[in-house]
Amino acid sequence: MVLPYVNGQWMNEFLVEIASRYPDESIVMVIDGAGWHKSKRFAMPANLKLLLLPPYSPELKVLETQYDTIKGIAAWDWIISAISIGN
Repeated sequence: MVLPYVNGQWMNEFLVEIASRYPDESIVMVIDGAGWHKSKRFAMPANLKLLLLPPYSPELKVLETQYDTIKGIAAWDWIISAISIGN
């Protein structure tokens, strides 16, 4: 999904779209502190929850050295395929 702008309105569209694609799933989306991630006006879908990262997370830096762990979590075929297409 490619959106025309990076702002709260389009973040809301993104959240609604993701939730509608997986209506039978409970989704926890981890987001950073970008301003458009924190709007109080989001129409939050019932099956989606936002988990905001703390502003400083030194424990996450440790993950840089744990390649196999990260690969096991995030290297799904559809993700690898999307990255390959984008490059």
